[in-house]
Amino acid sequence: MFRHSHQIFLQWLAIILAVLFGFYVVWDLGMIAILLEYDKSYISSIIAIIFMMTTVAAGLRVAFLSREIDRAEDIVTMLRDSHGDMELRDNGRIFSAGQQLPARLLHEQLYKQLMRRQHSHQAGSSPLMLESMEKDISASHDFGWFMADIMIKLGLLGTVIGFIVMLGSVAVIDNADITTIQNMLVDMSAGMRIALFTTLSGLLAGMLLGLQYYFLDRGARCLMGLIGDTIETYLGE
Repeated sequence: MFRHSHQIFLQWLAIILAVLFGFYVVWDLGMIAILLEYDKSYISSIIAIIFMMTTVAAGLRVAFLSREIDRAEDIVTMLRDSHGDMELRDNGRIFSAGQQLPARLLHEQLYKQLMRRQHSHQAGSSPLMLESMEKDISASHDFGWFMADIMIKLGLLGTVIGFIVMLGSVAVIDNADITTIQNMLVDMSAGMRIALFTTLSGLLAGMLLGLQYYFLDRGARCLMGLIGDTIETYLGE
């Protein structure tokens, strides 16, 4: 269990710092300039832009989940100290041992469960509410996995385009003089560069983005486990 340390966010940040360091090394070696110069399809540039945008979105989401986990731990500590005493007041706030619980996702779920008890007079917790919250928390992650898959497919698209360029240079040969063969080899190498660079860009970006969303899914499971355990412990009887 993660306790007041933002471990998920720090792990994500370590990955991003490693990626930035790797990008700096590649840039210093001049490989980025070579990629931009020889990838005439511009697919690698498109992949890079998508990766940066989705990485920013993933970072914001990781920070949100990490913060919610820590704040949920605060609520659990307050409930543990008060032996689970909770009072629902008219303003929609929950108090425990005279202290107001902070308005977080766990607070929202406790409020819904307590309201359900008051209106339906049914003991226990409602698993449907927890399932609905779990879907809401993880809904945005599907888009990230989709974008990771799209980047890999863009890389494969670049591979196809590169081979088309390479084979197109062979199809236009009318004679076999030295100059024509040299031009053909130049065009073939250009097509091969497009194929290899785009494939490399798509695979790397897709894997790195998938790794980020692995931590997002892990954070969502951790948060939902914490919320579910708290609801079951203090409202499940």
